[in-house]
Amino acid sequence: MYTGPLIDTDIHHQPKKDADLLPYVPLRSRELVERMIEHRAFLGGLRAIPTVAGGLLRHDAYPPDGPPGSSYELLAEQYLDPAGMTRCLLTFNVGEYGSHLNPYVSADLCTAANDWNVENWLDRDDRLYSGIVVSGQLPDEARKEVLRLADHPRMSCVIIGGSPLARGLGDPLYHPIYEAAAEVGLPIVCHLGVSVLQSGKAIVGNASTFAEVNLSLATAGGQNVTSFIVHGVFEKYPQLRVVMNEYGVSWLPPLLWSLDREYPLLRLESPWVKKPPSEYVREHIRLATQPLETTSDGRELIQFLSTVDGIEDLLCFSSDYPHLTMDDFAFVSKVLPDSWHDKVFFENARDVFGWHDLSGATRRVLSGATA
Repeated sequence: MYTGPLIDTDIHHQPKKDADLLPYVPLRSRELVERMIEHRAFLGGLRAIPTVAGGLLRHDAYPPDGPPGSSYELLAEQYLDPAGMTRCLLTFNVGEYGSHLNPYVSADLCTAANDWNVENWLDRDDRLYSGIVVSGQLPDEARKEVLRLADHPRMSCVIIGGSPLARGLGDPLYHPIYEAAAEVGLPIVCHLGVSVLQSGKAIVGNASTFAEVNLSLATAGGQNVTSFIVHGVFEKYPQLRVVMNEYGVSWLPPLLWSLDREYPLLRLESPWVKKPPSEYVREHIRLATQPLETTSDGRELIQFLSTVDGIEDLLCFSSDYPHLTMDDFAFVSKVLPDSWHDKVFFENARDVFGWHDLSGATRRVLSGATA
């Protein structure tokens, strides 16, 4: 069991009710959002997604007065304290706010979520950090949002949920966001978003079941990493780093094999790609561990991942609390080799988010591990 300092890069939090966001919504969208709340419309503005019976949230994570992730007290009691958490990244119900079909409402909901987060969560616990959630639909407005909040000491990244424009995240349309992030020295967290889940689109078309959606995550993760590389994002912004949250990890080895194999052809189509794609991944990309694709002791998965030299430098622990599919740190600790632990559970996330104040951190594991 890993007993060192622990960082979790993906804990979801949200308001107890949508109306809690209303005071923070910019005036141009406030009346519309007020009507949406009054009529119980989904703020994400998208149709229902395929899901499992009972939803995707832990049933024991519901507080008396809201949905899972809306109670700091329950989060601390159920997970942060038992796990002996050193620091965590709060990632909202990411993707919802940035995926409304009206791009102006989408941008304004992101602004509201950020200001609500600052005022209601980030000063409650020294372990709580978060990111500036932005909508990719209006990149210039997203850039302004990044610059507006970049100086906040608890904002450690820029969060993009899904690809609402149905383009890979390396597409030049999104570059104003990356320019702003690079300018202020913040990494990008690309989190699986509603726009991906809602469509479940892979090469074969739309998904109609949760199993299909779940299996399409690897496709989305690989396509977005490829998009960053072929569009030259890391040549254009050489200091930028990207964390892929909730896309899984087992797709990385075959992706790197394929990209490096196609490098000669890739250079013809993308002349700004100056070195083998695997080098860009090692220098700029990190993968959150959840969902860790194994139902056994993980030996086959570890053997497969180990075909990537230095894979332990590319992974950051994430739980995905409070989802049903969350990976408890005790489970991940048993699956990963001991020699990977310090990097995956602490050092990689500390370095990518610039949390060097934690260099001397220690952790005490409380009895009972996590709920």
